[in-house]
Amino acid sequence: MNIFTIENQQFGWDEIVIAAEIWGEWQPFVEKVRQSLACLRRARTLDRLPSAGELQAAATAFRYAHNLISAEDTRAWLHRSGNQRLGKHRSCHCGVTRKACT
Repeated sequence: MNIFTIENQQFGWDEIVIAAEIWGEWQPFVEKVRQSLACLRRARTLDRLPSAGELQAAATAFRYAHNLISAEDTRAWLHRSGNQRLGKHRSCHCGVTRKACT
């Protein structure tokens, strides 16, 4: 599967994972995913998943912290960063879930 192309060279998930391993970013990523999944399971078990309102508040706080006041600001920011920062926005969800299960 082609994820992105640079000067007619196509790159897929295999190349992304190999690059992350070479750059030393793969294991920290795997550990963060492992912790997030464990926290999600714990929050479900404790019936403490964040509400839609809590998630919305976290997303709004993230946007304001990054001066992304309007939807257009957010779209432009994502475009400038090549959508690579979308994971940071999603991390708001993980952060709120982590708070709920501690």
